[in-house]
Amino acid sequence: RCSSYEDLTGQKPRVMSITPFGCRAWAIKQTRNKTAIESTAIMGVNLGRSERQPGSYIIWLPSELRAVSTSDALFDESLFPYRPKGDQRPEDPPPLPCDGDPQQPPTLPPDDVQRNNPAKIESNLAAEFARASHKGPALAPRIGAARFSRRVLILFSGPYARPDGLVAFLQRLGLEVVPVDNDPNGGDRTHDILDNEFYSSLLRRSQRGEFITIWAAPPCSSFSICRFLPTRTPGGGPPIVRRRQEGQVTGARDIPPKNKREVKISNEIISRTLAILKAGFDAGSECGLENPVDAGDKDRPEHLVNCGHAPLWLMPEVISFKSYANCREVSFPQCAFGAAFKKMTTFLLTPALGHILGDLDSLRSHHEQRAGGERDAHGVWNSKAAAAYPPDLNWTLAGAINALVDDPEARSEQRFRQIRAPATEV
Repeated sequence: RCSSYEDLTGQKPRVMSITPFGCRAWAIKQTRNKTAIESTAIMGVNLGRSERQPGSYIIWLPSELRAVSTSDALFDESLFPYRPKGDQRPEDPPPLPCDGDPQQPPTLPPDDVQRNNPAKIESNLAAEFARASHKGPALAPRIGAARFSRRVLILFSGPYARPDGLVAFLQRLGLEVVPVDNDPNGGDRTHDILDNEFYSSLLRRSQRGEFITIWAAPPCSSFSICRFLPTRTPGGGPPIVRRRQEGQVTGARDIPPKNKREVKISNEIISRTLAILKAGFDAGSECGLENPVDAGDKDRPEHLVNCGHAPLWLMPEVISFKSYANCREVSFPQCAFGAAFKKMTTFLLTPALGHILGDLDSLRSHHEQRAGGERDAHGVWNSKAAAAYPPDLNWTLAGAINALVDDPEARSEQRFRQIRAPATEV
């Protein structure tokens, strides 16, 4: 079953032209109905789409005590004039529409910037007709195209120029790397996955099969087990913002008001990260997701720290992707690769990477120094120092990703080898 629009054009209808009910709107006056000194629009309130006129909106005009139907309108989707004073603008403005859609198939047409720029179309109906009638590329990339790529996408990569980082080792092996990190200290402030335009571009590239591997290590601050642990730091540590109980993984019921925005941003980052991973997997990419181990699972007593801990691995998007892509989980201590802290870590790997790195699950360590929960002499949490992968782990990951390119048999064999990173010139 599908809509008549999709049945006619073969494309799913866009819904981004749907605007919030009750937001500020301006009905554009027709040129023949106004003088040179009159305003070009009449201020009103959006009452939604017109049922009788396709592409038109119904706008209530308080100054004239009537409603009009027009396709020429402007909207401020963050202002709701009939809400109580002080609450007319929500805390966060609505996101701008972006072309990338995680539910779209991987065979999308090229970026809009690659097309000939058409004349600006003001009418929504005309815009939809122009989009539906636009011819697609002569040959769209087929599903699985990513398997022929030599390009790797690394989300939340850390410093781009780290000499013993994953980016440097992949480049040393002859792979092209697209690092993404908006930290201005070593990354690029404009590479922000929360920026709609940047996110849309990454999503499109993943859908086209541009990357043989997509690796993601999203920030784990709101998921940290350290929030459940006592600390010797004066003033205490950060509060608990997620709990393992049903309905509280995406945000605890008793979350402090000042931390609500932090959790909201974190949830959006996870949602967009998983959308990119799924789009890439559908196009043939192998994917990996990294975060600290689940320290609240009673069935894994070797990792259990606090039964209330809610890790990234319980987020609905992660659970869905794990089932969808038939992923494998492997957990290991990073100190097995020379890290100064034990830092139990989990990788969620799609099948080929799961075969290659499966032996990571067998690594053990007796290193007990904990990463997190304490500040150093400069007031910096020691978890920040433990966030970066040790060089040997970077080299192992680079070798596993390179095996997907140079050795097709690696997709069906377990070939993990713990090896030391090559010496790096300083």
